[in-house]
Amino acid sequence: MARETDQSRPLSSRLALAVGFGSLLVIIALSGGDALRVLREFQKQDSAIREQFLYRNRVLNNIRSEVYLSGTYVRDYLLDPDPARAAAFGRNLAEVRRQTENELAGYASQLTPAESMDYTSLRAELDKYWETLEPVLQWDVTKRKSQGYAFLRDEVFPRRAAMLEIAGKIAEINEQQLTAGNARAAELLTSFRTRLGITLFAALALGLGI
Repeated sequence: MARETDQSRPLSSRLALAVGFGSLLVIIALSGGDALRVLREFQKQDSAIREQFLYRNRVLNNIRSEVYLSGTYVRDYLLDPDPARAAAFGRNLAEVRRQTENELAGYASQLTPAESMDYTSLRAELDKYWETLEPVLQWDVTKRKSQGYAFLRDEVFPRRAAMLEIAGKIAEINEQQLTAGNARAAELLTSFRTRLGITLFAALALGLGI
């Protein structure tokens, strides 16, 4: 009877060790899987944040450049006495307007609620700007010569400054969104480190128990 009991103890010990090591392996496997999932999520989120910021920044820089360029074309159109060259500047201005509209349409798809108001203001200012320019493109040489400089001083330059100021506000919001995105990514890593620490502690405790 004693011999049977002695024989059963090694079997029970081996079974306990097998269960213990099996549980340890399961914990390690789950920990590894969770780590891979969190790292993939972090990489995905970090990449999305960076790409969105770079896209928005590029669009805003393009809009600023196009607004400056439009002012140059308007100036050259109004002050150039040659009708052919003035007409060419007018066509260039129309092309700049088309490019700006395309940039704004693309940016609208990336808007957050915090940016909607400033974007709407920028869009309204640009619409007013182009509406102000439309009649001027029909002026003859005499009218351009007599009223061109006053129009630049009173209409073009103030509106251009207002649009650039709004674009600057949107750029600031864009940078704030980047900061908030980086904070979310940092929180994700902090959560990952906490879960990893708990898993390692559980594995260590189980290992000591075995």
